[in-house]
Amino acid sequence: MPHTQEYLTPSIDIRYGAYNGTMLNSGYFWHFLGELYNWREKAGLIPNIRKIDHITTQTDPGKRIAAVKEILLASSYDYAYTFEDGGYITSVLEYKADLPVPRILVREPKHTNGIFHFFNELAPGRVGSLARYIGESYMVSDIDEVYRIQKEAATPFATGEIQGSAEKGFRWIETVPSIYTQNTVRYVQYYQDEKMPCCGEIINESPEDLRAFAQIKEEAAAISEILLPIDHIATRVFRHDREDAILEIVKLTHNYPWGAFIIDEMNSSTNPTRNVYHDPERYSPAKVFTAGNIGAPLHFLTARPSPTETFCLNFGRSLHHIAYDVKDDTASGPDNHNIDRVVEYVREKGIGFPGGLTGTREEGLRQVFTKRSALTGWVTEYVERFEGFHGFFTRKNVAFLTQAAGRDEIVPGATL
Repeated sequence: MPHTQEYLTPSIDIRYGAYNGTMLNSGYFWHFLGELYNWREKAGLIPNIRKIDHITTQTDPGKRIAAVKEILLASSYDYAYTFEDGGYITSVLEYKADLPVPRILVREPKHTNGIFHFFNELAPGRVGSLARYIGESYMVSDIDEVYRIQKEAATPFATGEIQGSAEKGFRWIETVPSIYTQNTVRYVQYYQDEKMPCCGEIINESPEDLRAFAQIKEEAAAISEILLPIDHIATRVFRHDREDAILEIVKLTHNYPWGAFIIDEMNSSTNPTRNVYHDPERYSPAKVFTAGNIGAPLHFLTARPSPTETFCLNFGRSLHHIAYDVKDDTASGPDNHNIDRVVEYVREKGIGFPGGLTGTREEGLRQVFTKRSALTGWVTEYVERFEGFHGFFTRKNVAFLTQAAGRDEIVPGATL
């Protein structure tokens, strides 16, 4: 695209809040961000998008139950029910307190073909596996209007027309996977019970599995009181896709770019996007994009590691981690950290960590990554923010976590 004067001297649009961290983006980005904001407001998209209703992750055939057990162990989500349709068996997990927060859907494919299988076969770290994150589903007020708006904006839909019916209680539609993130966005409108499954018939799990689910939650009762819902969903993309991936999520959802942290020593940037309503993340988790600062072909010219580009080369453009919020324990004293209790518990249950905890009460937050799961393909993060910390992340923590994850995500013989 030619560089016009309009792009070289952009007007920086911060109508939803100040841009935090480092001003990383190009004139191209700022120009089209303003254009997208204007288009969303004129088209009426934002009032129609309410929140993230659920996220979907896929396992290998026969691994769904094990993945459900792992998520139950690592979070405060409870098993709710399982449904089956023509292509998948899907288990639904709901947050323990029955708050209107996103559910987690764990689906097991009945077949081995399809676009997500193709994506995995192109990624050395996923060859032979079908496990990967699929995407987010947004609850909308008027799905016909959202469909019309996005169709007029040339958004491609994998489902073609809107699926379901008001008589069945819900209607939904799903985009094709993004060329930047390989994730999808689904829109769903409910007409009756917002807890009903998106499609398919309810099926019964075995008594043995149900007892196992219940035992996991019974043993985890101590940390269930301090583990909160999903805080953010983090995707890793290539350097050359970063700006377009962010602009795409702005086009499809109610998010806006909150800022960026540049980590030169790790050759990466982390770019949170948050909902325009400024609702707490537990109701509509932030979408975070991490990308390299230097492209993979040029790594040999630097002496720096490049864990983000390396992840994309090894595992493809995809979700990297899901973060759970941890209840702030400031009132219990300066030396107490709930996140430390969580880490101690899940470590005793066999979940590994590539590095230690990072951050202090004085710095505002404390975080940690687990090792990447072989069942879901993603990392779990825990984050505890102290006394209303509003910075979302700190540069120090992001650098530490990026380095720790990089040590755990090397595929021998596959990296540049």
